[in-house]
Amino acid sequence: MPLSILEQYAEDANGNENVWSRFTNRTNPYFALKRFDNINNDRVFGNVTAKYNINDWLFVQGRIGQDFYSREQDYNLPTGTRRQPAAPAGFVNGQFVQDARSVRELNADFLVGANKTFGDFGASLNVGGNQMNRKISRHNVFVQDFYTRGLYTIGNSRQRDAIYDYSEREVNSFYGSAELSYKDFLFLNGTVRNDWFSTLSPANRSILYPSVTGSFVFSQAFASALPKWLNFGKIRAAYAEVGSDTDISPYANNLFYGIGAQQFPSPSGAAQPLGSISGSTVPNADLRPMRVSEKEFGLELKVLDNLIGLDFTYYNKLSSDQILRAQTSNAGGYLNQLINVGQSRNKGVEMLLTLNPIRTQSVYWNLAFNTSYNKTEVLNLGSGVSNNMITVGTADFTGELRQVVGQAMGQLFGFGYLRDAQGRQVFDAGNGRPLRTPTQISLGSAIPVWVGGVSNSISVKGIEMSFLVDFKLGHKLISGTNHNAWRHGLHKATLAGRDQNFVIGDGVNPNGQVNQTKAGVQAYYETVRSQNIAEQFVYNAGLWQLRQITLGYDFTKFIPARLSFIKGIRLNGVANNVWAIKKWVDNIHPEQSGLPSDNLVGLEATGLPITRSIGFNLNVKF
Repeated sequence: MPLSILEQYAEDANGNENVWSRFTNRTNPYFALKRFDNINNDRVFGNVTAKYNINDWLFVQGRIGQDFYSREQDYNLPTGTRRQPAAPAGFVNGQFVQDARSVRELNADFLVGANKTFGDFGASLNVGGNQMNRKISRHNVFVQDFYTRGLYTIGNSRQRDAIYDYSEREVNSFYGSAELSYKDFLFLNGTVRNDWFSTLSPANRSILYPSVTGSFVFSQAFASALPKWLNFGKIRAAYAEVGSDTDISPYANNLFYGIGAQQFPSPSGAAQPLGSISGSTVPNADLRPMRVSEKEFGLELKVLDNLIGLDFTYYNKLSSDQILRAQTSNAGGYLNQLINVGQSRNKGVEMLLTLNPIRTQSVYWNLAFNTSYNKTEVLNLGSGVSNNMITVGTADFTGELRQVVGQAMGQLFGFGYLRDAQGRQVFDAGNGRPLRTPTQISLGSAIPVWVGGVSNSISVKGIEMSFLVDFKLGHKLISGTNHNAWRHGLHKATLAGRDQNFVIGDGVNPNGQVNQTKAGVQAYYETVRSQNIAEQFVYNAGLWQLRQITLGYDFTKFIPARLSFIKGIRLNGVANNVWAIKKWVDNIHPEQSGLPSDNLVGLEATGLPITRSIGFNLNVKF
């Protein structure tokens, strides 16, 4: 259907949307132009630091800082949108929302530090504390059905629902660190920190975690014995622990109620509001802070007058008591529950290789290649989880994201095509449609194994240019966009059988005989929806992306003498998400999602395309 028809017949004579699909929730894009979404953001932040040097080796410091952010938004669902129910007599349908929210975060800390040298030895000691307090408030008014068409205001509405939300989160911390050094080539550092999280129950809110690191600069220790081409060499080892409440809702461990704005008649006939449990997550008073412990070993080298640099790291990270939302049965009245999930492991290597081929006064050229290879495994899910598996997210009609003991993290599950023992696809003997597996099957991990990038920077007589290419490899995704295109006959693969109006699937029937049953084209391709088959839409999610290009010029040398109060002028241009150099998924960008949580990796559900942006920046120094 030509787009011109959608535009020409976007609305009927009464100004209501003309339906162009059998699904009324798919709004005509030209009718959607009647929507508006106005957003205004304001942000103010700053800090004050006071430091007093008691003597040349001892100091005390205090800081306080605040970050205030406010957001005002109003948006509508236009009158006449087909998916809306009809309004009562005397009104026209439609919706309008006004939303205002603010976030105020206050950080205050103190630090007492000492630095002292004793001959070839150096020592430093720091002790401090921090308090973070965050307050979030929100006012929201939702209205629907209007007296006057096209006037989206609260006063013009029939039904009004007002919401006020408030939350407060606080983290108190106390920490210390100590460092010892010998002749600037041997270093030993230790830290300890204790956090108290207001979001957790008093019995579980405290967590203590230490770290210790050591490094040896052998190029400094054995300078006279090493070859001239080795400019710098260091080995290091570390063990560190980190604790967190993963920034969960301040009231996730409590059950609380809300009072609705709408009133209903009581048995006596008097109107009264309806109270209900707020939220769709089962509260968990026994949540514990997550803990991550990591062992790391590294080697750093610079050679040939710093022409080549290498930084290599091996790490082994163990995460315990991760806080995740596990899906629950809808029969319980909730959608999910916050739980502590046993243990998972990440281990791998990281490498950074740098090259500086040209380093003159007028020309500078730098190349850098970084990469990491990471293997993940779910070790256990805790005693409260049955079947060694939990579901942490779903996408409509396609698949699920699960954590499974013994497998890589972020396993994708969904129904597949039924196959016999020889791997041949099985089709229904009666109607010729594909049959599905009796249960969902594992379709691969959504977590990339290889991640890295290549950056290139060149500076020639005040002109600077750089580009960044990055990549993610070794993971899968399930595409909801391609699923929808397939079942509606919009995917190019559904052209097969269109001319003869039937499809004969390549495989066998349940009796093992070669399939010869003709299936109607529409019925054949719609099977992926009726059977919720995900296997067809599992793709290699790998990506090579030209992520960024920058170009800048320094105009400082052109500043006339009479404007000497201007110390520098620089103009920069930047382009982001320039080009998907290589991808393996049809019709979409592998980084788009469309789901409400960034944690639901690997599940793509008709998300908005990735945005390419171009911007300019002018920097003037005085």
